[in-house]
Amino acid sequence: MEEGFVSARRLLAAALVQAGRADEAVVELQVLANGRLDPVTRAWLAHGFAATGDTARAGGILEQLEHLARDCYVSPCHLALAHTALGNRDAALALLDRASEQREPAIINLGVDPRFESLGSDPRFQALIEKLGLPD
Repeated sequence: MEEGFVSARRLLAAALVQAGRADEAVVELQVLANGRLDPVTRAWLAHGFAATGDTARAGGILEQLEHLARDCYVSPCHLALAHTALGNRDAALALLDRASEQREPAIINLGVDPRFESLGSDPRFQALIEKLGLPD
């Protein structure tokens, strides 16, 4: 209903990725990220690029995010999303653990967020879900 509602448009992009329409998700997120250093949208964009198979662009965005994190807060959950999309399991799990320690609000959906599904078989992920008391 509100064209500029960023959170809703991010969720639309995540749904598009899950529906196998990652190219459309990337377009949606590029419009949101256009000209802004919004770390959340950029992390979701890295995930979108990885879902299209463009790991070079996803990796480039991840580098930008890690550089940005030196100067301002970037949620470890969102950094973990980018790492997960690129298959960097150890880095993603370490960041999710840090998010847990920092009581990062974005972690509450971890057990049901399909973007982290690839981590589901890892005992460290299962231990984190249990530690947080989240549904899996």
